[in-house]
Amino acid sequence: MNTSQITWHSPTNYPDADTAVLIGLDVDGIRTSCEGYFGTNPDGRESWYASNDCALEHRHVTGWCELPEGPAA
Repeated sequence: MNTSQITWHSPTNYPDADTAVLIGLDVDGIRTSCEGYFGTNPDGRESWYASNDCALEHRHVTGWCELPEGPAA
């Protein structure tokens, strides 16, 4: 088994736009995470998005980190 260490960043310390990251979420007390990115919507406002391009509510985002590297092939 390989392990990797991740560093969580504040959700207000945004990653580079359109860079895939792991997003920490807290939805009604249920903590989870998803792959996504921080980008600009068609109205020109910046927002968090899941990898399927669905917008995430800012109040649910608890942090983000760089995507962990997968195992070597």
